[in-house]
Amino acid sequence: MTEFQLTYHDLYSDLLDWGGSAADSSRARNIKRACKTAVRNLAMEHRWSYYRKIGRITTSTSYSTGTIEYTDSTRVMTLTGGTWPTWAASGFVRINNIDYPVYSRDSDTELTISVDANPSGNVSSGTAYAIYRSVYSMPTDFLSSSDFENFDNAFSAKYIAPGDLQKAMYSREAGSEPRFYTFIGDPDYIGGMAVKFYPAPGATAYNYDFVYMRHPANLNLLEYKTGTVSVAGGSTTVTGYSNTAWTSDMVGCVIRFTTESDYPDGPTGDNPAVEERIITAVADANTLTIDSAVENTYSQKKYRISSLVDIEPATMQTAVELGAERELASITRSDRIGQIDAVYRDAVIRAKEADHRHIGTSSGGRMADPNSLTDWRSGSDY
Repeated sequence: MTEFQLTYHDLYSDLLDWGGSAADSSRARNIKRACKTAVRNLAMEHRWSYYRKIGRITTSTSYSTGTIEYTDSTRVMTLTGGTWPTWAASGFVRINNIDYPVYSRDSDTELTISVDANPSGNVSSGTAYAIYRSVYSMPTDFLSSSDFENFDNAFSAKYIAPGDLQKAMYSREAGSEPRFYTFIGDPDYIGGMAVKFYPAPGATAYNYDFVYMRHPANLNLLEYKTGTVSVAGGSTTVTGYSNTAWTSDMVGCVIRFTTESDYPDGPTGDNPAVEERIITAVADANTLTIDSAVENTYSQKKYRISSLVDIEPATMQTAVELGAERELASITRSDRIGQIDAVYRDAVIRAKEADHRHIGTSSGGRMADPNSLTDWRSGSDY
């Protein structure tokens, strides 16, 4: 029996019904905005177990092979007798105990140094140097994390605020196991986050493990239903007909199948789907792969593809549905916003209570507090 997941189209349709009127272009935009905002806001209400992931960052070793020459007029640093590491654009070059951030890696032998911090004068050829990397991109879905623990020796680096880490850097240490870390905007990816270590790792590479909170996947696709599909019972390959134009952006979306003449809906729609699956790959415009084989055979039948609402249905679905109603009421300036918000808040409380996962004893032999999500190792809520 198929377990149906909540899709973007389901959430949109629910709001359309809730409002009680047809969706003109303005109302359609408001409903889409409400759906997306509701998912983002619910994710921020609590450190949901569902959004916890394990991450690891392996640091890069320092490099000092060869010698350098720096030309101030072009800010180009040229390496002789070596090859700049592939990560050099995320590093800094140390010359005579002074650090110069790299702006770009232009080739195996040339770097451009930052305009804000450079030698401010030519550096003659044959100069010794070392290049270190202290900044590493966090996962693209990163929100927050627990402590960074060295996998090899169980030493935990200490989190400090960005300003405090900047002050620590005045001691100009480099080339040892990091003692501190902080989070900053990723200098290489707009909208991303990065971790910055101090001191920068030297000749040894370290493996840091951490538990982090991710953000939910975006709701990108409301629906796609052009053409028809065929798939044999027991197969995971779906073939499209009549001008399907499937793309890789559909990976992770839900595809629903029906034996009826209309497009398949969710379980509360007028034409509930017979089955649904998750798209795992799109080979071309009319061939895709699903996560598990269908039970029935569908021969050139209508279908619907929509983004999966990235929640755990058992605990979070009611809250996100009510949250979407609240957001739409706020956008449309409904005079019932206070009442709607109160209902949403009650649903969030119930969802949080349902997210208490551990009801046995703790590692110390005492009963775990069912109202606590504290990690026993670090005292953090991870």
